[in-house]
Amino acid sequence: MKSLQQLLAKQNEEELERFAKLWAIESTPRDGWIHHRTSFLQRFDDIIAARFVWERLSGDERVLLFNILGPARLNWAEREALAKKVQKVLPGERFEAALASLKERFFLEEEAAKLQGDQLLDGRASYYSYGTYGSKSKKNPIRDVTILYVPQEISDTFHRVSREVFPVHEELPPERMTLEQVLVELPQSNLNAISNHYGWMPYGGAQSTARGLALLLLQPDRLAYTLGRLQLEPAILELLRWLRKVGGRATMQEVRKRIGDEGQLSATLHLLADYALAFDRFKGQERVLFIPGDIYKILVDSASIPMAEYPVGLVPLSSP
Repeated sequence: MKSLQQLLAKQNEEELERFAKLWAIESTPRDGWIHHRTSFLQRFDDIIAARFVWERLSGDERVLLFNILGPARLNWAEREALAKKVQKVLPGERFEAALASLKERFFLEEEAAKLQGDQLLDGRASYYSYGTYGSKSKKNPIRDVTILYVPQEISDTFHRVSREVFPVHEELPPERMTLEQVLVELPQSNLNAISNHYGWMPYGGAQSTARGLALLLLQPDRLAYTLGRLQLEPAILELLRWLRKVGGRATMQEVRKRIGDEGQLSATLHLLADYALAFDRFKGQERVLFIPGDIYKILVDSASIPMAEYPVGLVPLSSP
């Protein structure tokens, strides 16, 4: 199985920049990405960037990727079995068209492999999920098959986004989720970024970290201080003010009417997430920007204080 690094190894500068734009990555180094391939690849382990990609996918492409990544969180699927599984929603020509489009953009790859039972016989076991391999699998004959797989560098973020687009269970509207509920679903790298932003040391697993951060950030004085810091980012503050006025949730298309540049939009979404004030995600097939319910309530309750008047700098807290 080839990695994304291998798939992009022969791409020239123009092709690398075109690939980066799919992720709303537009800050190209002065001497080009071709001289910074390591840092280039690191940019794709980013769930916000991955959502830009999924916005650009067709409905058929989303269905195909989801059925490969799937609720079971496998990174691959046997081609023939997958085609049969999705044939009612993706009949032959549509299946092939979606597959060709995903392969062209390196989101999916196809190759010959050996399968024993549901066990993929491959040496890259540290990167891919292979099914249940026990004594029963060992008794099955080895078959030569063709598999479709997602490169390991993007499989985790793609899986997370696919679960937003095709949720397994009924979910709360994003704007009704608490900050803790939002935080606990974030990748650890995002939790670390928020913790670092506030100088807070994460502890335990994701649940403990999310709970601790939520308790810290929901202090009204702490939130006022955060909004005060945003005076240095007037465009961000204005967007947050608008989002509060429209009820704490807006579609990404509505947000784009205010921020048309994709690179600027990506930077804005990252900054809002780092402050833990607003987050983007998919609600079914639609990408939205929202303020968690408990953060929104505090903002509404304090709406008599114009956001521009929140203090900048050190302020006393009601509690440590």
